[in-house]
Amino acid sequence: LAPSMNGTLSCTDKKTKAKEWARRMVTVHCRLESEVIPKLDSESHQPYSEITARDLMKWRMGLSSVLQEAASTQSLLTNELLNELFLFEGQCVYGTRFQSDVNRKKIQQALSIKNVGVDS
Repeated sequence: LAPSMNGTLSCTDKKTKAKEWARRMVTVHCRLESEVIPKLDSESHQPYSEITARDLMKWRMGLSSVLQEAASTQSLLTNELLNELFLFEGQCVYGTRFQSDVNRKKIQQALSIKNVGVDS
């Protein structure tokens, strides 16, 4: 979405962007739950590998707090920076559940922007 003449997004643009990111987060969460985690090496059947809607809410809260801080300081958030935050916060919630580096890497790959369909 293009910013207005003064460089800010309108309220409608912000809501549209927020819905777009929320949709992506839900899509990734569901994909992790149904496709990625069941295929992980040995850890997929451990109790800590089960993810719930609570994890999705943790991810949202992590992103939300960073975005609110940026808004309060009037920091410019580029799509590239938003993509990095998306990956980092998702990795904090989902990737840290797993002990093996191989499985953490698989979670990171599933979260990566190119696999989520996020435009840079």
